[in-house]
Amino acid sequence: MFRQLVGGMLPPSSPAVATQLLSRHPSILTAIVEFAWETRMDKPEDPNGEAAVGSPDDRSDLQALPLSVIQTYLGGVTPFTTTGGFIWDHLAYAYMVENTKILHVFQALVKALLEGESVGVLRRPASQKWLLATEQLFLRPAVPFHVLAVTSDARPKLEDVRREAYYRLMALQLNHGHPDGQPYNFNKAPAANTEFIGTFEQLLAEVWVGIVNLSTTSGPRPTDDSAIASLCQRLKEMLLARRQGGNLSREELYAVTCLSWFHLTVSYDSPVLMDLGATAPSPEQRLARLAERVKVPIHGKARSFFEMAVPISELLMGIELGAFDTPAAATALYNSPIAERMRTLINHWSIATGRDLKASKVRPNLSVVQAA
Repeated sequence: MFRQLVGGMLPPSSPAVATQLLSRHPSILTAIVEFAWETRMDKPEDPNGEAAVGSPDDRSDLQALPLSVIQTYLGGVTPFTTTGGFIWDHLAYAYMVENTKILHVFQALVKALLEGESVGVLRRPASQKWLLATEQLFLRPAVPFHVLAVTSDARPKLEDVRREAYYRLMALQLNHGHPDGQPYNFNKAPAANTEFIGTFEQLLAEVWVGIVNLSTTSGPRPTDDSAIASLCQRLKEMLLARRQGGNLSREELYAVTCLSWFHLTVSYDSPVLMDLGATAPSPEQRLARLAERVKVPIHGKARSFFEMAVPISELLMGIELGAFDTPAAATALYNSPIAERMRTLINHWSIATGRDLKASKVRPNLSVVQAA
């Protein structure tokens, strides 16, 4: 969500725009998210009678608002760099970022800043504004009737909402429990895509074969475009099965809005990091320096989770849109600019999980991601 608002790049191409966004009043940020939700395009049903609600290209048309509205809410700067609908990230983006343990670090950091000066003092006005927005938007229940108000008597904990959504859509569990190390128990819905991890790993392995054999001109060509297309179709079917009627759309918007706020904060040397002496060359190093202050360790593979967040979001949105459903279209995953992002995803998935997807034969392991 906030990644798209600063132009889609992390680190942001314009740190000034990012700082401006992180400095907005919580009521303004709330309005932006509400606008994004309310400008969903709500396409009519397709010929098969299936509603388009929840599809990536149906998520929002925020850019269709009058330019003056966007400029007013973002302080006079128009950050968009693309045309067409406004598409927030896939739920997998939030899952990857949360696996770094970024929320544990920032929850402890905000608590320390509000209770005293043990971790330092926020001297810049932009840092103080960031602290206000962070506490109000992401460390307490949202205001009633807002799209981010995903808790109630039926589901009282924000963390439960995120964990249950990750499990329903991808059968993925976070690689950590409570901050004190105790396991985190939550409701695991019976209707969950328990075959997602195995199918996804097979897809990555097949795409890797395509990448390494792209220049093969003689002898048998091991790349199987039909297999890649078939795996993409299987993933699309299971993901869309959980999205029927717009299921998980609001939970997804909440999760990616929350995690993209903290991801943006550490994606460059933002004012709060400068005030706390936590500047560094990369997101995981900045997060690690904050973690040292509050004595909450980050995950040992944090760099890989940060690196995978955007590529996996883009890949799964493309899969849900049917972009790779034919053998001819599937070649784009290893023979186009997309291939570099796939290489990044494959490399860091292997690092984070300990699974060598570049091996000649890959047998899916359904528990490896959450156990890593």
